[in-house]
Amino acid sequence: MVRDAKEEVDEIIKSQEADVSKAKKNFREDYSRETSRLKKKLILDRVGYGFAATQFINILFYLTGAPFFLIGIVNALKSSLSTTLSSLLKEYSKEGFISRRIITFSGLLFGFSFLFMAFAVSIKSPALFAVSLLFGSLGIVSYGDLFRQFINNEIKKQRFSLLLSKLAFSGIIITTFSLLLAGYLMNAIPITGQVFTMNLFGQVMSFRLYGYLIAFEITALAFILSSYIISKLNINITGKRKSISGFLSEYMKNLRSNTKRVLSNKYLLLLSLASIILAVFYSVINSFMGIYIFREYSHIFLGGFMNVAVMYGAALLFSFFAPVMTAKFRRVLGLAPMFVFGSLLLALLPLTVVYNANNFYAIIVANVLSVFGGAIIGSAQGLIANRLLNEADKSAFYVSSGMITVIPFLILVGILVALPSVIGFLALFEYLAYGIIILLMPLYLLLVFWSTKTKL
Repeated sequence: MVRDAKEEVDEIIKSQEADVSKAKKNFREDYSRETSRLKKKLILDRVGYGFAATQFINILFYLTGAPFFLIGIVNALKSSLSTTLSSLLKEYSKEGFISRRIITFSGLLFGFSFLFMAFAVSIKSPALFAVSLLFGSLGIVSYGDLFRQFINNEIKKQRFSLLLSKLAFSGIIITTFSLLLAGYLMNAIPITGQVFTMNLFGQVMSFRLYGYLIAFEITALAFILSSYIISKLNINITGKRKSISGFLSEYMKNLRSNTKRVLSNKYLLLLSLASIILAVFYSVINSFMGIYIFREYSHIFLGGFMNVAVMYGAALLFSFFAPVMTAKFRRVLGLAPMFVFGSLLLALLPLTVVYNANNFYAIIVANVLSVFGGAIIGSAQGLIANRLLNEADKSAFYVSSGMITVIPFLILVGILVALPSVIGFLALFEYLAYGIIILLMPLYLLLVFWSTKTKL
């Protein structure tokens, strides 16, 4: 009888062990499946971003016949809409609310916007291109921010962190390769298209292909497939659903409170002014530099789109190493030298275009160093904020400064993007370069001076 009881206990233990083993096996299979899907989704995103480089978009916008002012102001509106929506989503998702359907729909919206942009190029419609670009920007912000929130939540659970670290550099390689391939396609098949013929079952068929259309179709397909993969991922809706009207009311209340805090705090005010100057500089440079390189250097080096692809592909590759190099500079240099050096490097690209226009290789190097300059300033700004601001002030700056600066940003960009038609690109680039040095550097040096006084 004792042996029967022992055998029964053994059977129960074996059954429990089998259940545990089966559960572990199912978990490993589910995790492997989820990891494989996530890897495919991230690779597709990298391909899509490469074929849809901002500079290519602006060049094609220009080729629709759009005036420079429209190109610049639409880019500024795109940045403002992205900042506004991103700020709203970050606050709304603090409760942990993530909807797989919203992420999927946002990716689809972004993907399909490129098909409409390609159609706008073919019919030479700046208005349709502008509307498609703005809707696409809303899609990519929702898609990117909400998915990033999901990824951050999963990393906190120690999931996918190894996969993301492995894909960090390879993702940049994929994006760079896609960027170069898109440039090659747009160069090889001109904007007017090229007729191809093929013999199919004795019937000769002819059709016209467009390089930009192929590139944008690849982008659209990449993000549509990526959105489909998201729909298959095990993303749960967490947190509680909040009333939109109630959330907006609370958000506007916090925004007003943070605005008062920024205006009454000299540190916050100067940091916000510096952020406006940087944002204006980047917006105008990104709107017009690719167009200028495309127009002025189309008959040298690799020509047209490929010159733009090589120039920004080199900067993209370097961006992977920029954080490491910036950390080393931070240990060696003080805050003041970092701001001075970073500002000078940031201004190097427009200055090189103005004063060393005959050397395209120098422009490529200047663009790479300009990326490094931006990374140095970003790192130094984070350090100065930690020194000067308490937690409430830092929260006000990082959460609301983008929203607070939208209106002055749009006004300043609106003034600057009207200048190319009057004074030309070179004069505009010169003003931007010296503006960064004359306006940005003193603001940061004043903040450094205040930070040293507060430590004494």
